[in-house]
Amino acid sequence: MSEYSKMVSRFYDPLLHIAVVRLRKRITEVCKELKADKIIDLCCGTGNQLKHFKKQGFSNAVGVDLSETMIAEASKGKHKSKCFLEDATNTSFKDNSYDIVTITLALHEKPFEVIKAMIEESKRLLKPNGHLLIADYCFDQKTTSIGRFGTKAIEKFAGGEHFLNFKNYIEKGGFDFIMNNKKYISEYSFIFKAVRLRIFKSQEL
Repeated sequence: MSEYSKMVSRFYDPLLHIAVVRLRKRITEVCKELKADKIIDLCCGTGNQLKHFKKQGFSNAVGVDLSETMIAEASKGKHKSKCFLEDATNTSFKDNSYDIVTITLALHEKPFEVIKAMIEESKRLLKPNGHLLIADYCFDQKTTSIGRFGTKAIEKFAGGEHFLNFKNYIEKGGFDFIMNNKKYISEYSFIFKAVRLRIFKSQEL
């Protein structure tokens, strides 16, 4: 998001690393299992997921984000990422050009019309036999009380429109609502089962 400050961008990864490192690794493993070549990460932030891809030998992974400060952070370091300043709901990339689209913890903070547009853009970008990997909050009977409490505390700290969108996301049913109960082929749980990674085939979207 464009409102991220330079300070937030600089400390974004260190603050979240412990919470999401297992998720990042699992996403990378899934991409390897699916023998992906071209990958695009929508709302890539500081490019942390892309750096995981690069370390594991993926040479055709790119990201897009609307925050100039996040993109600047992504371009630093030994494993700097290939990120573009673009709108994740309307990118400049060609139809059916990616094996995998990833969206990690980026939907819950957005209005539903933006979420819907990102899903539609993912469908446009995916090859016919491609896969969409989405990781985001999912509160259900499996979610622990610690997971619920911790997630709500973090999102409340974010405040403003971010928190209001999160509340709407949870109240509407979260993952199941935004994906309209579409069939997924695999699911993995993280952060006291408050976060789920789900894998969808492009044909099922």
